[in-house]
Amino acid sequence: MRPGKLYTKILLSFLVVLFITIVIIFSLFHALPGKHFTAHLEDFAKTKALIIKEAVEDKIRLAPAVDLSENEPLKSFVRDFGKISGGKVWLQKADNTVPVKSFTGEIPAIVSRLKANRARVYGHMTVYYRRGWVYSAIIPVDLPGGEK
Repeated sequence: MRPGKLYTKILLSFLVVLFITIVIIFSLFHALPGKHFTAHLEDFAKTKALIIKEAVEDKIRLAPAVDLSENEPLKSFVRDFGKISGGKVWLQKADNTVPVKSFTGEIPAIVSRLKANRARVYGHMTVYYRRGWVYSAIIPVDLPGGEK
């Protein structure tokens, strides 16, 4: 028994409408929620980075004559923040020396590859986004002598 031409046309029309509906649903799910979550991630990263900047500058202002590598409140804050956030936090001077860091070992190699990633600039702060909720931030900190 062979189906008629009308049955074939109805079946093909239904399949075409079904395919178009699936494409529209997937494109809406990809476009709308993705932008919403990305905006929240950017706000979260920016806010967290600004809080860190202010806290570090405050610790430096409390003891302006002390070298960064000997500033115990600053070292304690950086170490605790790195532990709490689960990230690697360090201060790097303009001459590339690292007086304070929250971890042992070398500075991650990711720093040299950041330029290849998607970045957003907020004033003097630059936030680099990678896959998922992973991001890195470069935040210039004002030192008492006018250095950054």
